[in-house]
Amino acid sequence: MSSGEIIMKPTEDVFIASLLSAPKNVHLLTALINAVIVDSGCPPVVEATVLNPFSIAEYSGDKRIVLDVRVRDETNRLYNIEVQTCPHPAF
Repeated sequence: MSSGEIIMKPTEDVFIASLLSAPKNVHLLTALINAVIVDSGCPPVVEATVLNPFSIAEYSGDKRIVLDVRVRDETNRLYNIEVQTCPHPAF
C-alpha cells in the first residue's frame, strides 16, 4: 500500500455510521443535526441517542433500509441521517 492510497472515503456508509454513532462523538452528531434544523427555524437538539439504523421491510416486496445514523432527541423526535454523494430522484 502506497502512502497516498485512499483506504476508505469519508463519504462511505461505514465511515459516516462509525463517526456519528460513536458515543465519544455525540457532540459531532448533535452539531450536524443542529446545523440543519436550526437553519430551518426548528429548536436545537440538546441530546441525541443513536438507535438501530435497520428498518424492517413493511411489505414483502420492500427492500430493507439501512440508514447511516438514526437518532431520537429528548423530545422523541426521530432523525434519519443518510449521507448522499450524488443527487437521487427520491430526494
